[in-house]
Amino acid sequence: MRWLRCLTTSFLTVCLLAVLTAPSGADEKKADPKDDPHAKHNKAIYDLLRTVINKGADLYNPPVNDHYGCYRLYEGALLAVEPGLEHKPELQKIVREALVKANMPNLRDFEKAFVLRDAIDRVRKDLNPSPTVEATLWDRLGGEANVKKVVDDFVGLAATDPKVNFFRTEENKKAFLADAKKVEALKSGLVDFVSTATGGPRKYNGPSMKAVHKGMKITDAEFDALAADLKKALEKNGAKADDVKAVLTAVGGTRKDIVEGPEEVVKPKTLWEKLGGEENVKKVVDDLVALAAEDKDVNFFRTEEMKKAVTAAKVDALKKSLVDFISEATGGPRKYTGPKMKDVHKGMKITDKEFDALAKDLKMALEKHGAKADDVKAVLAAVEGTRKDIVEKEEAVIDNPDKGSVSGKVALKGEPVVDGKISLVPAKGAAVNGKIDAEGKFKFAEVPVGSYTVVVEAKGVPEEFTDAKKSPLKLDVKKGANAADFELK
Repeated sequence: MRWLRCLTTSFLTVCLLAVLTAPSGADEKKADPKDDPHAKHNKAIYDLLRTVINKGADLYNPPVNDHYGCYRLYEGALLAVEPGLEHKPELQKIVREALVKANMPNLRDFEKAFVLRDAIDRVRKDLNPSPTVEATLWDRLGGEANVKKVVDDFVGLAATDPKVNFFRTEENKKAFLADAKKVEALKSGLVDFVSTATGGPRKYNGPSMKAVHKGMKITDAEFDALAADLKKALEKNGAKADDVKAVLTAVGGTRKDIVEGPEEVVKPKTLWEKLGGEENVKKVVDDLVALAAEDKDVNFFRTEEMKKAVTAAKVDALKKSLVDFISEATGGPRKYTGPKMKDVHKGMKITDKEFDALAKDLKMALEKHGAKADDVKAVLAAVEGTRKDIVEKEEAVIDNPDKGSVSGKVALKGEPVVDGKISLVPAKGAAVNGKIDAEGKFKFAEVPVGSYTVVVEAKGVPEEFTDAKKSPLKLDVKKGANAADFELK
């Protein structure tokens, strides 16, 4: 959306600049000296500002509701127009003052758009080659006298419309109707609001629509009923169909500030947020690397050659990867895109003892930077899940000619069977039992040579594969390494 908005703004600005800087043509040289020498120049600005208004209305009104985009479009147009108004110093002043006012930090986007739209209207009114042709929507509605009648009828309709639920409670109704000043203040505010939205002279200076209606829990259905009552009041007081539609479109732009959806569910903090987010996790990682590098039990560098080869760039890359890894493991926004833990640590022959020492250093770094006990425990649990990919178990050497090792995968309909049990059941003797890991893999270090029926027990596995008497899975174990993948159907 923003790139489209910027493209539109840039296009219109270029058009304006092209007009303002274009050299006079042959027709202008032949013009009657009595004519206004700026007439064509003024009309070009007038016409282009009409295009700006139309584009701004498309952005401001539903379904786009982009008040910021409308404001920036108007701003770009006025910045382009201002230099071309040297022959109209009073208009230059109006434009400059509007641009300054619109940049005040206390104004909301829709208010900024109103300020700049007012300046555009004043420029166009002054430059209008046919001043009697156009009338504002405010004028077409009959001006202040008739809009007051519309508001009187509108409030009367809405106050008695059960679909609007105007007063919300009986207590509010009694208090409101008993105070004539409140009724008049409401009507006056509504007239001001309609005036501001339709190009009238009165300006709405009250609180934002969001602030006024906060906590009232107005629904879309109630908003629609209110709009229907406004339509009736407008039609009763002579508003034409197109003008009614224009007013309702402007009112529709306030829906998002008036209608309150269901209470927003407060999401619990992620572990990443509990750890202090990116800034604090970076500190944890800095301390972890420093501690591990000096910890003999971790054996961080593995060899002297590896230690000497370490550079500042490599250390920074390592720290970045660790922050990314912790972020992904704790619900943070940064994603780990590096190689798998198994691939990173392959061949390093890291032991369980060294893994435990590193986890201890991580615990110290977390506690140093304010992590609570439960959060430390949660991080260490996540790290523990990587143990199987980091620690390398020494392969059992099979010297016994009567035994072999077996490793493989188990899948069901193309998907890994996870966290289950696998058994090799011989015709005679005891079964050999093992576990299936989270990736569907299993491994037996020593299995007597012979023929087996394979039994798989895990969630979702059909019953026939869980019973040694029924299972169709067979395996012949030979001396040495045996690979066996099983696809269950």
